[in-house]
Amino acid sequence: MGELTEIKIEPEGLGHLLADGQWAVPRYQRAYKWGKKEVSELLYDIENAINDKQPEYFVGSIVVARVSTDRPEIVDGQQRLATASILLAGIRDFFILDKSDPDTAKIIEHDYLFKKDLKTKELLPKLQLSETDHDFFVKRILKQPGPDRQKVKPTRESHKRLLEAQQVTREYLLDLTKNINNPDDKLFDRISYLATKTRVISVQVPDHQNAFTIFETLNDRGLDLAITDLLKNYLFHRAKERIAEVQHRWIQMFSTIETAANEETVKDYIRHYWSSLRGLTRERELYKGIKDTITTKNLAFEFADNLLSEATIFAAIRNNNHEFWKGYGTAARQHIYTISDTLGMERITPLLLAILATFPQKEVERSLRMVVCWGVRLLVAGGVAGALEKKYSDAAVKIRQKSITNTKQLFTEMKEVIPGGR
Repeated sequence: MGELTEIKIEPEGLGHLLADGQWAVPRYQRAYKWGKKEVSELLYDIENAINDKQPEYFVGSIVVARVSTDRPEIVDGQQRLATASILLAGIRDFFILDKSDPDTAKIIEHDYLFKKDLKTKELLPKLQLSETDHDFFVKRILKQPGPDRQKVKPTRESHKRLLEAQQVTREYLLDLTKNINNPDDKLFDRISYLATKTRVISVQVPDHQNAFTIFETLNDRGLDLAITDLLKNYLFHRAKERIAEVQHRWIQMFSTIETAANEETVKDYIRHYWSSLRGLTRERELYKGIKDTITTKNLAFEFADNLLSEATIFAAIRNNNHEFWKGYGTAARQHIYTISDTLGMERITPLLLAILATFPQKEVERSLRMVVCWGVRLLVAGGVAGALEKKYSDAAVKIRQKSITNTKQLFTEMKEVIPGGR
């Protein structure tokens, strides 16, 4: 790990960060997350700060790992940097579409959006988003407006959010400049304020380990931060020299779950998985529980490896057409559809994870049929949801520990809480 003296902390203009360097969002970071609400809040908070003649407007911190001299990695702060880029691209677009002023547009583009490679003459983006968003961000947001740009369609939820951010920014700029004969000065003022007076605390560190430590310190209360981000960065920090292995497994796990549903579901998966190992765990308890348990690099690797291994099972629980079910009969597919989609038995997920990860196929099929019967009985007779959820998780733990090894034993374990089970 780098020494404390190698950590550089200083206030910086958000726009100046884009103007002065080239940045990369690592592959393991989540995709673009902000929706219309967050984008609008940033735009109009800056607008209000300008109108109120505030000398500065503080928007948070940016944590950067200088692991590459070409493109330092943004460990925390990509949402603000990406949204600032979208705003600057929107102003560039305004000068093209509404002012027919390609010269001004080119200056904005050169200063904040792209840098031309000296050897290849290729335009390289100042900000490179994660692998899932990079191409769409460059081709649909950063490139100049035209027929080719309009052909680029969103294929992921994060792409749709980037497109929404572009649209929100466009509406903001049109509202800002309506009924003004010469809007240039107003737009130039916004660029200047974003560049020098919209301030962040830039924290630059020499390596990932320092970056993850700073990240956790800045976010130790979990404010406005996804639990999955806290967990991810904690695991990477704990992994030490095994970080590349853990990062790879996290990326693969995340991709598997997001393909099945969306990135918010990753948090649900981790909580259900942890509950199947340790008993019922509420969302507010999840981070502390994992942090108190995963205390070495090998445990971090093992946990990431297990998360990846069972991600396919979780995806299969959400999708009865998943390839996981190829070896099963049509009855099993129908049962899992009934459990998840018709009956909506979300609370039983820890138990399903344990069954599918542990039982042989015939016992899985028997157990799924039994769970459908439980669901119907509970639908008719009702039940105490909290008690059921705890019992499901407790049974899952016993399956993991091999004290329950078949459907008959599972029935015996659960009969007291299932209507008509005795």
